[in-house]
Amino acid sequence: TWKIGVVLHSAASDFVKELAHLFEQFPNSSLLPVKIILRTMDGVDIQHQLALIDELVEIEHIDALALMPLANSLIREKINQISEKNGIPVVTLNTDIGDANRLAYIGPDDIAAGRSAAALMGMLTGGRGHILPILGQQSGHYADSQRLTGFLEEMSANYPDIEILHPECCFSGIKRHLCFFYGTPRRREGFAGDRHRRKNPHDYSRHHPVQSFSCPAGHC
Repeated sequence: TWKIGVVLHSAASDFVKELAHLFEQFPNSSLLPVKIILRTMDGVDIQHQLALIDELVEIEHIDALALMPLANSLIREKINQISEKNGIPVVTLNTDIGDANRLAYIGPDDIAAGRSAAALMGMLTGGRGHILPILGQQSGHYADSQRLTGFLEEMSANYPDIEILHPECCFSGIKRHLCFFYGTPRRREGFAGDRHRRKNPHDYSRHHPVQSFSCPAGHC
């Protein structure tokens, strides 16, 4: 039986919960003799992820590792170590550390995803207005930074009349991450206050059009 270790961060998100469930169910549907040893972690603590990897390698003696890596040089070094010294193949998923010695990456092109979001937002807004990017994690999540990079590059290249406000990070506070377009220039405080005070959200949209782009928590 092959023992495959799996390490996932941001365990509270719906996406990661579903991913964990699929990993747990995989041996039941596989024709291969596989045992999944799953470890999940809340948040994005680097030392916690390193400890989980060490546990799988040194105590569980895994044959392979599927890892949702955090963006940190210590994680890169750990991937290189277990791949080169321990001979354990590593596959990264959903997020990646491109210059690490991993066997493969399974997941989206995050820079391209950010560019696509910017192109859609540019079309929806007519190329004018103010956009507030709201990210998931404040730090440690490579996908967030890559998507924001792609988003800003596309906006700068093709929508110079749109003002990009300082990004906010709010993974712990909301279930979905939104980028709001202000139909008319307004202070963020006034926009949020008006939006929450009105009993009927359509009342606001009739006077101040709002376009939004969203991605499910955990994918970001």
